[in-house]
Amino acid sequence: MASLLAGAPPTDMLWAFPDSMPKGWSQLPIDDEPGVVQVKVSSTCLIDFRQPANMGLESTPESATVAHDVATEFGEKGLGVAVTVSPLDPVKIGASINEGKLSSELDFARVRFTVPDNPEVEGVVYALRDGDFALIASAMCGGGEFGKQGNDMKQFIESSHADVTY
Repeated sequence: MASLLAGAPPTDMLWAFPDSMPKGWSQLPIDDEPGVVQVKVSSTCLIDFRQPANMGLESTPESATVAHDVATEFGEKGLGVAVTVSPLDPVKIGASINEGKLSSELDFARVRFTVPDNPEVEGVVYALRDGDFALIASAMCGGGEFGKQGNDMKQFIESSHADVTY
């Protein structure tokens, strides 16, 4: 706890998920990408949780930059198109510290992304970067489904929590 109070970076940071998923949603196995969990919401909507490590101990990139970069990379590498990225207000997501010895809320940066060439593709990226670790969650839909599914997807992400060790 002294490390936490002194502002030291965490020694580990992972996603923890709600005990149950909404009806019709399913977790997809991602065997070749450790630390990645995907939730299939519908045939055109997906939530992607990542927990990268080895980000270095420098103060940059900050959480907002990580969120922006993930959204941009999704468009460029995932879809082969440019995306428009807009910042959203940060959101607090619950955290369990040192195996539940303390609970807290952490500020996650958020961005919205759209694809100008295909307005039916839309999503939001959440990111928290602290020390060597980051927690990233992306909710995205094609087929114009984000307007219908987006609030439930965001609620699922925001009801997940960070499991942080100092």
